[in-house]
This record gives sequence, C-alpha cells and structure tokens, in this order.
Amino acid sequence: MFYLGSFWRLIPRPGVYVVTTNSITKSSGALVMGRGSAGDLAKRVPGIDVEIAKQLRDEGFHLRGSEFYGFRMIRQPSSSLFGIAILQAKRDWKTVSRFEDIKNSLAQFRDYAVSHPETNFRSVVPGWGCGQIGRGAAPSRERIIKTILSLSFPDNVTFVVRSGDGALPACAFDK
Repeated sequence: MFYLGSFWRLIPRPGVYVVTTNSITKSSGALVMGRGSAGDLAKRVPGIDVEIAKQLRDEGFHLRGSEFYGFRMIRQPSSSLFGIAILQAKRDWKTVSRFEDIKNSLAQFRDYAVSHPETNFRSVVPGWGCGQIGRGAAPSRERIIKTILSLSFPDNVTFVVRSGDGALPACAFDK
C-alpha cells in the first residue's frame, strides 16, 4: 500500500496517476497546480491545468478557493495511455490542508478504486510535502496515514511517500 520513492515510476496498465490539488484558478482560467505532484503533472502534460479547471467548471464548481470537489477522474486510462485523477487536499493553495477535506477526498477515491479493481492507482500521500504553506496547523502525517489505513483501500492502490516528503510514521506499520 505504501511505497517510498518516485511517484512517476511506471505502474501496470491500465494505470491512473492521482495528484493532489486545490480549488483556485489563475486569471488565465487554469487550475493552480503548485509545486508538488500537481506541479510535476503540469510540466509533464502541457495544458492539463486548463483541462482540469474546465472539467470542474463544467461540473458546476466556481474554483474560488472555498469549494470542495474531492476526488475526480480527469482522463480515463487505456491499454496505451495512463489515466489522470485529482484528489483535493486543500481548497486554497495559500492555506494548509483541512483534515476533513482530505478524509472526504480519500473516501471518494477509495470508493472509486473499489469499483474499478482492474485499474492500478498511484497517489501521493495527501496533505504532505510542498503544499503546506499558510497559517494554521496541517493535519499530522500520523493522522493521515491512520485515515488511509482505516479506509481499507484495495490492493490496486499505492500511496507514495516521495523523497523529501519525510519518512512514514510508525503507525504505517501498526496492525
């Protein structure tokens, strides 16, 4: 379930890379993708920030930093192409993640993964890494890991702790 290393390591197809995002758009209409996994995706797939924002707006979201959209598939995987999904870890990129948003996004993700057992998913652990800026206390790593474990994700989901994001807390190894 947990893997320490590169998020972008190849996964078996059909496979989906799940990046953490927020609900703020730039003046250009593109979703703010940040410096973490979403920022990496934006560098690898030009225009994905516009595509994601358009899909969310088409679903009725205004993307002003106050909305919760949770987990969303952006591109379905195929036998030759990887899929892309987003998992909302915060609302406004300028603030720290809210635990309830992460928990609700994870629950939606788990439900989707359970209903798609033929698909392999790889996600960063939400709420860690580059995006923790702003005032307030970010959810603890231990609390997020315990939430992931309590949700009983299926075997087709892997969470990656990227280099520089820190080590897994001891609770990741508890039974």
